[in-house]
Amino acid sequence: NRWHNLTPGISTEVQVLSAMGDPDRTIANTSYREINGLKKYGYRAKMTSVYFRDGKLLIISVAPIDSDNGLNSDAKSWLAALGIPKQEHIKGSHVYSEEIGHGLLYLYLDRGLALHVLGDIVELVQIFPPMSLENYMKYLYKKPVRRNR
Repeated sequence: NRWHNLTPGISTEVQVLSAMGDPDRTIANTSYREINGLKKYGYRAKMTSVYFRDGKLLIISVAPIDSDNGLNSDAKSWLAALGIPKQEHIKGSHVYSEEIGHGLLYLYLDRGLALHVLGDIVELVQIFPPMSLENYMKYLYKKPVRRNR
């Protein structure tokens, strides 16, 4: 689960700055889903946000579409390379992604990777330390909001 030679849970803030340069935006004491007290760097041109806890990289959130972050947005390519994940605790191999509306969320928890897919397009990639399904659902998953019609 590396990106730009950065590994969540291992890489430091100094290493992120060295690899990615100065951020366009810095926010102290922010949250990512259910994790509070984080520092966030935003990179607009790369459509990337990185989150730190105690000076260590915790989460990388990347939108591959129309950016210069080097990630392919073709879901078929990703799924061909990674395979379809199998989560016995979830009906089928995916859950719905609130991030992108009616898209699907493919979880590769042992790799610390989540793909938010809408149609054939990867709209968002989350990179994080490998974790259990229980921890992902508790800390990183945003539950879909039921809308009344």
